[in-house]
Amino acid sequence: MGIFLRKALETDCRLYFNWANDSAVRAASFSQDAIEWDDHVDWFNKKLKDEDAELFVCMDFLRPLGQVRVERDEEDPVKAYVSYSIDGALRGRGIGKKMLLLAEKEIGAADNGIGKLVAKVKPENKASAKVFESLGYEIVKNDDESCITYEKWIGSGSGVDIKSDKKSREAGLELLRILAMMMVITLHYLDKGGLLADWREGVSGKGMSFWILEAMCLCCVNVYVMISGYFYAESRFSVKKAVMMWFRILFYSLGIAVIVYSTAYFSGMVEFSGEWFNLHNVLFYALPVVNGHYWFATSFLLLYLMSPFLTAAINKTDKFTHGAAVIGLLILCCAAKSVIPFEITDDRGNGILWFIVLYLTAAYVRRYGVPFIKKGISALVWYVIAVAGIIASYRIFVIVGDVLHGAEYPVMIPSAYNFIFVFLASLSLLVLFAGLKFGDNIFTKCITSISPYVFGVYLLHEHLLIRYKWLKWLNVGKEYGVIGRIRNYILCVLVIFVAGILVDFVRDMIFRLCERVVDVCMKIYFSKKEAFDYLITGGLTTVLNWIVYILCAYVVLVSFIPGKIERYNISNVIAWIAAVLFAYVTNRIFVFHSDKKGFIPVMKEFMAFVGARVASFVVEQVLFMLSVYVMSDIVAKLLIGIVVIILNYVFSKLWIFKKKLVEEEK
Repeated sequence: MGIFLRKALETDCRLYFNWANDSAVRAASFSQDAIEWDDHVDWFNKKLKDEDAELFVCMDFLRPLGQVRVERDEEDPVKAYVSYSIDGALRGRGIGKKMLLLAEKEIGAADNGIGKLVAKVKPENKASAKVFESLGYEIVKNDDESCITYEKWIGSGSGVDIKSDKKSREAGLELLRILAMMMVITLHYLDKGGLLADWREGVSGKGMSFWILEAMCLCCVNVYVMISGYFYAESRFSVKKAVMMWFRILFYSLGIAVIVYSTAYFSGMVEFSGEWFNLHNVLFYALPVVNGHYWFATSFLLLYLMSPFLTAAINKTDKFTHGAAVIGLLILCCAAKSVIPFEITDDRGNGILWFIVLYLTAAYVRRYGVPFIKKGISALVWYVIAVAGIIASYRIFVIVGDVLHGAEYPVMIPSAYNFIFVFLASLSLLVLFAGLKFGDNIFTKCITSISPYVFGVYLLHEHLLIRYKWLKWLNVGKEYGVIGRIRNYILCVLVIFVAGILVDFVRDMIFRLCERVVDVCMKIYFSKKEAFDYLITGGLTTVLNWIVYILCAYVVLVSFIPGKIERYNISNVIAWIAAVLFAYVTNRIFVFHSDKKGFIPVMKEFMAFVGARVASFVVEQVLFMLSVYVMSDIVAKLLIGIVVIILNYVFSKLWIFKKKLVEEEK
């Protein structure tokens, strides 16, 4: 979800206090003394009531990121002063710029006559000065040398979009990401299309051309992971990004299954109906990351979840230690696997361990480069050498297999992602494309526009229900001449790639729409937070009441109280007691945020709460006793519960938890 602004609430008093007393905030403030709680409470109460002040909290779903304050000038109502602060753990992510842009939109939408924003910044506060200047604020003359004054007319336009602060990625590596996915399609085209001859039976002519193409593309998985490591090592971890990655995988896994099974059901296709639709398959497609439906996506997501720990270790490691760690891992996970002709483990470079090696390697390349691979023609030469090494290795390992009495495993070694020549090809391409520089032109814009959707190409064509079907749809297994095969190959790669990009573009639009809907819902929620919190806790209380009632009326008390009406009434009383205890705790903590402390004040509050609930219970019991004669007791409980929720909210709001706007902490 995107970030949004909401107006500050009574319950934000402590949050504002903690932000205001942050050491960095105090250092950037004109008054650097620590703020006392009592003074803060008085100030906060006045600002919430002040019609000329707007206090906004910036939210990322339920997480507060920072605050923006806008105060109208007393002498010039067109002018307003703006200030902001960010949670200490979230600085350096461009949040300040986004908050101020959102504040401008809020002020403009309010149509309150404010036309000019003014910001005062201490000269040593370079970060804030940079933010205001990037948003189009202009420095104005000021006799006070202790601050820099910035002004901006709202509507003048800063030329900055909310999303434009993201660091631009290297176009060369984004192009490599696109090529890597085309290589993935190529590998599946060759392997699943049955075009690769058996090396043990001899390979020549057309068969050799297929194997050369295979060798050129074997580095695709390594390349894709290394590109991500190249970027992740210099970026911050985002829980939101991890969650959205999981939803993205689920969208394809479950979405395609729903479409296929629905089509099969309505068209009467025997292949997908009947025994195919069962609990096992439903769970398989609903849990794609857990069951390994997409092995690459699973390992890739695990790598991202581990990235903050890996990045932290990298940042605390010097060049020698970092290099030694990478070399040691490569010896164990790459070099040893490349020469031992026996399968000691089933790791062929498709697990999280190898992905970690690639991540650490990419981080080293970004920081220090590769001593023996230079950018440009040198990297290209090394790539050609690596591809030739892969082809030569197949022939060598066929001989090794014969020596080992026809062993099959040796000839599979050069196809592993952690084979030494495959790794060398990956490293060479990373260096080559990292060194490419593109200007700000249409080609660069096309690359950076397409690359975010590349992962969807994999998720689409490697879905279990499509994995082997697209090869038949595109006639991959048909016999072709040289020109025909080239034409079919190019067609397949382009069709699968374009289809994947378009589908993922639609998926992205759906996700963005869902984000906007969630953001709107969150704004509505925070505008009436207390009422919504009460509805949520009230709903949970009603469910608890209902469950306890059913357990007592139909399970626990059946053997002790044979009379149906008597059992219903006693069960209703027991359910009420359980609901009251649950409701008091949740209302006190989550809804009305009571600050009563000490045994006596809390007991007074509790007794008042119970007293109000007794009143509503009398109403509930009367209605219940009348209702059980005309409808089901369970239905009656649910309908009466709605009336009780409304009564209890009125009692709680106006009687039990009634208090001042913000009370002082004792």
